[in-house]
Amino acid sequence: MKLRDLAFSDLYISVDCEAFLRGVPGELGIVAPPEMVAPDLIGLHAVLSVSARDRAEFSVRYDGVVYRVSNISSQQGRWWVCRRGMTRVPNVAELGVAPNLTDLMVSLAQDRGLFLICGPSGQGKSTTAAAMMASWLNTFGDVGVAIENPPEAPLEGPHGDAGWCFQIDAEDNRIGEAVAQSRRWRPKFMYLGEITTADIAVQAARCASSQMAVVTTLYASTLRDGIEAFLRLVEEKEGEAGRQLVSECLTMCIYQRIAGDPRRLGMEVLLPTKKPDDLIRAMIRSGDFSDIADYVRTTGQKKAG
Repeated sequence: MKLRDLAFSDLYISVDCEAFLRGVPGELGIVAPPEMVAPDLIGLHAVLSVSARDRAEFSVRYDGVVYRVSNISSQQGRWWVCRRGMTRVPNVAELGVAPNLTDLMVSLAQDRGLFLICGPSGQGKSTTAAAMMASWLNTFGDVGVAIENPPEAPLEGPHGDAGWCFQIDAEDNRIGEAVAQSRRWRPKFMYLGEITTADIAVQAARCASSQMAVVTTLYASTLRDGIEAFLRLVEEKEGEAGRQLVSECLTMCIYQRIAGDPRRLGMEVLLPTKKPDDLIRAMIRSGDFSDIADYVRTTGQKKAG
């Protein structure tokens, strides 16, 4: 058995090669890895030691699996938390999303604009965003660019018969700079890692306003919190003009959560129209979201994959 064959969400490994697993199906708390994967732990430890340098976060690929790594400096020394990434990117139809929404998540990319996926941590936002990117490239072809810090989804390379994705590791939180540079490559589609700064938010909005379909994620406890947080970040750099920018570029905002036993994926969707007097776009321009619940669509929940 190899490390890649084990089911877990996180691997904690110290500089002394002490290790334990977290998120093992059917197990509570942490679990010691089986002895037979010891050679892989030693090999991964060597890769981590070379790649870590002084970075707080980075990604590594070991034995075909991408790990998103965070550094812990505790009283007893350094540990690395290795969150297991996707071995393959699903298409949108595999997410367990209601069929009518599945169609919109793909077809609306032809209209370009911003697709904002928000929700709490650990709810599959990055998986949904990556699935949308892969489905766009498979369905429509053309060129896409994925920019993350660090990369989690294996999007690099060909998609379908006529699509290609370039995947960029934007180190040192220089995602905004990488986005600005990638606009010169004229991609049709863009996948951005989580929105964490005003610079990234503005770059995402500008790309979505310039004939590009952009999908990105944002931490939020509700859909309203998500759209308000994104708007605040854009306004921080653009002032009141930021409201106009967001109102024009937003194509879809999704709030998602996974809950229940068995796990089920539920989504709330904000879907503005192209009409000049669209009330959702007017709400964004005004900055008043008190009536947003009247325009949110709730999808039927299906079992999450």
